Amino acid sequence: MGGKWETPQIVTDVDIAFGGNIDNLLPPLSEIPTEFTEGWTKWHQLAEDLLFDRPLTGTISDREGIDVYVAARHIRAILKSYKPDHDHKIAGAAFLLSKFYEDICI
Repeated sequence: MGGKWETPQIVTDVDIAFGGNIDNLLPPLSEIPTEFTEGWTKWHQLAEDLLFDRPLTGTISDREGIDVYVAARHIRAILKSYKPDHDHKIAGAAFLLSKFYEDICI
């Protein structure tokens, strides 16, 4: 995987409120690695915790060269969208979280 999904996109407050242009924010299932479409990782747990506004426990390590504010807004816009089904949304958000952040210790 590379290119388009390596860095977060800038989204507006309207994108966050209504999900943004999901086709430009969320990778298609065909571009999400199998470990994210068929498994469960710490990134999936983080995506679900963010989706359901659960308190975050643990620490997230920033990835060098990534604006974590932009990354968080990109993920939030995906999670607020009604277009993708739940499994696609969580798999894609988990995959992107793994690209945008170095690590998470839950």
